Amino acid sequence: MMGWRARCREVLVSLAALAGMLAAILSGVTPAWAQGPDGPTTRPSPTGLDVSWPQCGRALPEATDFAVVGVTGGTAASTNPCLADQLRWATVATAGSLAGPSRIQLYVNTANPGAILEQYGVVTWPTDNVDGRGADSAATPNDARRNPYGQCTTTPDTYRGYTNDLACSWQYGWNRAIETVDDRFAPAAREAGMSDSAAQYIWWLDVEEMNSWQQGPDGRARNAATLEGMAQFFAAEGVPVVGVYSTPYQWRRIVGWAVGSADASGHAVAGNLIGVPSWIAGSSDAAAAQLRCRILTGFTGGPVAMNQFIADGLDHNVGCRST
Repeated sequence: MMGWRARCREVLVSLAALAGMLAAILSGVTPAWAQGPDGPTTRPSPTGLDVSWPQCGRALPEATDFAVVGVTGGTAASTNPCLADQLRWATVATAGSLAGPSRIQLYVNTANPGAILEQYGVVTWPTDNVDGRGADSAATPNDARRNPYGQCTTTPDTYRGYTNDLACSWQYGWNRAIETVDDRFAPAAREAGMSDSAAQYIWWLDVEEMNSWQQGPDGRARNAATLEGMAQFFAAEGVPVVGVYSTPYQWRRIVGWAVGSADASGHAVAGNLIGVPSWIAGSSDAAAAQLRCRILTGFTGGPVAMNQFIADGLDHNVGCRST
């Protein structure tokens, strides 16, 4: 994440209590931080930093309310080379601040190179439904891990037999998410002395034009299917919150109104993204980030969890608190 990276909602969700708020809504319990002995109270919005490969080797602040660490290295198929070091920093810098999965969060680069496979010699595009763990997403009886678009198959006389459709786009996202957790995050987390369980953290899907995406209405639907596959994997792993990071402009160009549109079978494309939290880039400063908490709506109708701005060459974030 390089840094520069409609309708107002009446209630905005606090980043610090995001996972707890969702559980509280389901259980009917008011979060403890939102009330005092004399009734409801508020507290200052938490602020945090997000870091990844561009900050490798850079001295980072000793303390922050929360930290978001990029697991991938700028593309969906790469690794942040200083991931373990940054996870170690996040553990120390956030000590004694927020509790639960809000304290240390993770983000992953996303992409859909299905339209440029031969042009860039892509070798990571799937030709079947078997993932890195040996599971078949078309044959599994587990609805949570099933490819909703069916078989990802080969097409004769195409580059490496690749097929650019919804099924393979979903599988591409699912496969990249597995690699992110199993091959990138888990080993680095163990090295950093923290839990390697993906379910212990909030995960964000970083959706930016700097990566490869398809164009046009059909292309945006395939882009959405890739994000759907990634989000579905994290949910199947027990991740409490999966959100999306972008800017309104980039989200429109990459996904547009494809989220929730029906495919040929009637399945809602990327329906699992409807209502998820949004992390929005592009604020000019902390004050603008606070204002955006009040005036912006999440990309798919969910809460705005935090807004990002740049200061002193670092990506800072303001968590949107309940008003």
